[in-house]
Amino acid sequence: MLPSTRRMAPVIDAAAWRLKVGVAFGGISGGQAVLYVNELVSDYEGNAMQTPATASLGLRVSASTYPGGAEHVRQVRADVRRLLGGCPVADDVILCVSELAANAALHSDSRRPGGTFTVRTENCPGDSVRIEVEDAGGPWVGPAPDPAHGRGLDIIRTLATDWGITTSPAGRTVWVRVDWPGDHRRQPGGTCALAA
Repeated sequence: MLPSTRRMAPVIDAAAWRLKVGVAFGGISGGQAVLYVNELVSDYEGNAMQTPATASLGLRVSASTYPGGAEHVRQVRADVRRLLGGCPVADDVILCVSELAANAALHSDSRRPGGTFTVRTENCPGDSVRIEVEDAGGPWVGPAPDPAHGRGLDIIRTLATDWGITTSPAGRTVWVRVDWPGDHRRQPGGTCALAA
């Protein structure tokens, strides 16, 4: 695992890029930008996992639908944190789901009036955590390509064991799998089965 100070660097870069885009395109004001950074850093620093979870628990699954506004990303983080209580990869998963939810709220058709996005979480203690964020599809709205573009997915590439994007006429789903570290892994023959 990377030291947490190294893991924080892409988070800060992604937050700066997201704020630049949000302010430039009128999606968020300067005051909202400050609140976003404060929430992200507070969530990251103030909720570090201290107690490892037991690998004897079974599969825990959750699905929630949120209004398609960026102001709901904090609630996504809080809901996923509750589901992952004691999970040694919770911080990594929460950073990933935060980026995916923000992408859905800022860049997909979910951002339109009445739009929504859905977050699904499967936690198989001792094995892995899988998250999915399903949005309303459409072209991802963003600035012209530049060196700062795509920082949020850099976080996903850095922290996820595996990830991908699937599309359908109804929308787009971005999924991420984060494996538990070896010293917390379940013994072979465990009872959890995650979706492929």
